[in-house]
Amino acid sequence: MDLSTHVLTLGSCFADGVGTHLYHALPSGHVCVNPYGPVFNPLSIASAIDLLMAGAEVILNGGDDDSAFARFDAARYVFCGNDHLWHSHLHASSFSSATQSDCLRRIRSTLLPAMRLMAQADVVSVTWGTADAWFLKDKPDMVVGNCHKQPATCFQPRRLTIAEIVEQWTAVIDRLHRLRPEAIVLLTVSPYRYAGRGLHASTLTKAVLHLAAEALTQQFAFVHYFPAYEMVMDDLRDYRFYDRDMLHPSAQATAYVFDRLKTWCFSDPLLSYSQNKAVLLAARAHRPIVGEGEAYAAFQAKLKEKEAAFAQAYAQWEEEPIPL
Repeated sequence: MDLSTHVLTLGSCFADGVGTHLYHALPSGHVCVNPYGPVFNPLSIASAIDLLMAGAEVILNGGDDDSAFARFDAARYVFCGNDHLWHSHLHASSFSSATQSDCLRRIRSTLLPAMRLMAQADVVSVTWGTADAWFLKDKPDMVVGNCHKQPATCFQPRRLTIAEIVEQWTAVIDRLHRLRPEAIVLLTVSPYRYAGRGLHASTLTKAVLHLAAEALTQQFAFVHYFPAYEMVMDDLRDYRFYDRDMLHPSAQATAYVFDRLKTWCFSDPLLSYSQNKAVLLAARAHRPIVGEGEAYAAFQAKLKEKEAAFAQAYAQWEEEPIPL
């Protein structure tokens, strides 16, 4: 990765954590983090990326935003639940709303920027969470990304096989290669432990994901596996690096994985940029005990000088102002 790299992250909540670090480390506008919210099983993530590629194809062919967003099949995914809220089976609950129109507005607000970034993506980073998936009983071919606390009787749970994951992702990767021939696919497995069905079941579902990822890296030279799972489970291997629920990796664990990722794939100019940006963002986040006086005024003046110097040094890479 270098200063020109554009990255899209998709998948489980672990993709949110590492993706957020990438968002702050790369130039503004170069990273899109989990535009659907956390999605966990490989088939739902495949559907999500297929939709982004369909929209990107429209954009690359000169289509407008409405034409690109029309690729989202609202009739298939959006529904009114038994909680009287509107949800999307392809999105997390953060997109849910009391009205259908507002639900679609929320979906559109993240989907269109993600489609635009997909049209220029250099790295597509995907984090699979589990091979356990839920299918709608009234649409047996449809795997859902989120059940939104609907009755269990609406769904048929099933563990995905290695073969069907590889088959689905072979088609996705082939399409991505046609859309973005130079793009790299980075596969990871989330270290989150799914205890709902027992830790042994969690281990089995992770094994399915690892074997599917291995098959895809063997099949495609531009598909790589990054061992985030192994870094948490084997490098750190201590429950001090998990949150209070003992299932989610802690912020410290996520930062450790990201530091390893930087060492592995950041160019020297990008490392320098990310370090300078981190200093600048830390200074912006500083909150004095007393927000007035000569010392604070001098600090603010120095910060403005640093911001101006940074903006000048990296003007060709920054597509939008650095977020506060």
